[in-house]
Amino acid sequence: SGLADLWLPTGWLWMEDWRLKGGKTGSVTEQGWEYAKGWSGAWSPQCTPKTGVRRRLWTRRRVRLSGLTRHLLGGMSENAVRRFSLAEL
Repeated sequence: SGLADLWLPTGWLWMEDWRLKGGKTGSVTEQGWEYAKGWSGAWSPQCTPKTGVRRRLWTRRRVRLSGLTRHLLGGMSENAVRRFSLAEL
C-alpha cells in the first residue's frame, strides 16, 4: 500500500501529483525526513541513537467538482482535466 493506492471520494479530482512538503528551513532533512523518539515526541531533522520513528509529509492538491462540472468533464481523462485552472472548474 502506498500513495498511489489513496482514493478520492466521488466529486473530487486530483489536480497534481504527490510531492514532498518541506518544512521550515532546517526543520527537515534534504530528503524531507523528521525524526523523534516516539510519535508524540518533539520532531527534529537529526537522527540520533535514541530515534524511534521518522516521518515525511506528502501533499497533493485536489478540487471539489460541482455536479454540472462532473457531468461536463465525465468523458475526459484525468490528465486532460488537470490542464484546466481552478477558476475554470
